[in-house]
Amino acid sequence: MAYLRALVAVLLAAFSLTAHAGYAQLAPPPGFSGGAGAFGYAAAANDQVFGRVIHQSGALTANVGGQAVRMPAAYRLAANAPRIAAQAIFLHPGIRTAAGIALWLGAGKLVWDASGGMWREVGDQISTDGFEYAAAIDPLNRWFPNPDGACARAIAVYQENAAAGTSFSIVGCNASHVTFIATYVCGTGGRTCTADPDSTSLIKRAATATQCPSGWTFSPAGCLSPAVQQPRFEELLNPANQPGWPMPDSVPLELPPGTPLPVEQPFINPEPGPNPAHRPQFVPTGNPVPNPKYDPNSPVGPANQPYLQPGVRIVPSPTPSNPWQVDMQPVDRPVGSADPNPQPQPDPEPGDGDRPKPEEQQSLCEKHPDIVACQKLGDVQPEALASKTVPVSIQREDGFGPADGACPAPKEFVILGKQMAFRWDLICDFASGIRPLLVGFAYLSAALAFLGLSRKEV
Repeated sequence: MAYLRALVAVLLAAFSLTAHAGYAQLAPPPGFSGGAGAFGYAAAANDQVFGRVIHQSGALTANVGGQAVRMPAAYRLAANAPRIAAQAIFLHPGIRTAAGIALWLGAGKLVWDASGGMWREVGDQISTDGFEYAAAIDPLNRWFPNPDGACARAIAVYQENAAAGTSFSIVGCNASHVTFIATYVCGTGGRTCTADPDSTSLIKRAATATQCPSGWTFSPAGCLSPAVQQPRFEELLNPANQPGWPMPDSVPLELPPGTPLPVEQPFINPEPGPNPAHRPQFVPTGNPVPNPKYDPNSPVGPANQPYLQPGVRIVPSPTPSNPWQVDMQPVDRPVGSADPNPQPQPDPEPGDGDRPKPEEQQSLCEKHPDIVACQKLGDVQPEALASKTVPVSIQREDGFGPADGACPAPKEFVILGKQMAFRWDLICDFASGIRPLLVGFAYLSAALAFLGLSRKEV
């Protein structure tokens, strides 16, 4: 028994330390997700964006003695946020017309080809010397704006028709021919040999002064590349060597709803702006009361005021694993007036005369802000219950006597030579009287039986 009492004492002591520490865990705001080192936030339409910082007003709710105190939150976008945003744009081309996204796509020279259902890169036409060139051995007769393209095509044709283990490399290229060297497998053991330099002719014809690169398509907007795949798409929107922040501020608000972007450790109750910081909140919990330590003979100052304002300081105390943790600190704040001021106020710095409220004067919710009794109940929304219509009918069944029954005829008999009769009228009248009750109970029993069977099918 002594061991049991010791165990109970230890548990009570541990609970007391936890409950009186003053820490509370605020509910994560809508749109926030992830855990330590991998936070994400999906911006909403009414958020504000300041460069790399998203400000969410009214995101957090702290419970102070049953009073719901609303506070904002802020999120600084992580370095890889533009890449995640680019992935979302690549997969949802329908959002390309939003102002910030359109500006970003324009800077990356990316357009959506609706007819082909693909992203394409816009490029400038390339200058030529007035001719275009082709390899004489090319069976497809492809033309290029310069000799280099035709030389590379000639080597590609040789490679397509060469024996296994043979490769070709260019050693010279001009407007009339390409010179190359072939390396091939010879002898045993996979030994390679190099042939003497060889060459093949190029042909040329007159061309316009400018044209699109090979494989690109001419359009009034410029040269359009073949389909751009996702890695290239992300690279064009957020090149690794580009300084600064390439993504326009409004892009997080223009992404499909519910698209989370990676963020750093969030900020509790910050002031709007590009440089957020945690900010405590002071919440009055009652009207000012006379200060028993007020000295009217001493100068009035922060620590010497005629009244004390009871309240709670909500001090952000986040950790990587608990990003919404706050410290609820009951305090008595010296004030100069007895006028009540019930509105919560941001409180970056504690008052000079603030002192912790004595524990014996703290209310239950000030001591234990997280217990169920101190939580503010939310609004209950009515929800429609599932329903099912089951047809039920009761039919009369024959076999239980005639429907138009009548009272039996009198039963006649002779006693001591005298004719007598036994009449059924009294019994028939009684049966007729209780007949409606019996029929009613029968119908009710049948209905209850049918209802029971129908409920089993729901």
